[in-house]
Amino acid sequence: MGIQSALWSETVKTDERVEYMVLPKLLGMAERAWAPDPSWTKDLNQYNEAWNNFANVVGQRELPRLATLNGGYNYRIPTAGVKNENGKVLTNVQLPGLIVRYTTDGKEPSAKSPAWSGPVDAKGTMRFRVFDQAGRGGRTVTVQY
Repeated sequence: MGIQSALWSETVKTDERVEYMVLPKLLGMAERAWAPDPSWTKDLNQYNEAWNNFANVVGQRELPRLATLNGGYNYRIPTAGVKNENGKVLTNVQLPGLIVRYTTDGKEPSAKSPAWSGPVDAKGTMRFRVFDQAGRGGRTVTVQY
């Protein structure tokens, strides 16, 4: 009767790394703990609706709070999903409210790089990086076409 979440911390040496390893995963664990037997466990449509609601709350409300609360937490920003479809590069991000930025010259994307707005031609080295609303970036995804 309960729920738990583990962090194997033998190699976690700083508070910042603990924050990175548990946030925002801890939000999902807490959300699941609130409802011992949610109705969405038995219905795929309800599951998709519940996930959509949860992802929107995390991306648009909770991550901005984590960015400023107590001086800001070092939460993990998800990487961009990238694929080549018929010669066009498509990308997305797991949580609404985050911004995918990219470069086509092989340089590391910054908070000032162009924001993703739609498919572009797949050519050369492209780099994608997700940023939160405070301008903090996650890991970069590099693709070569």
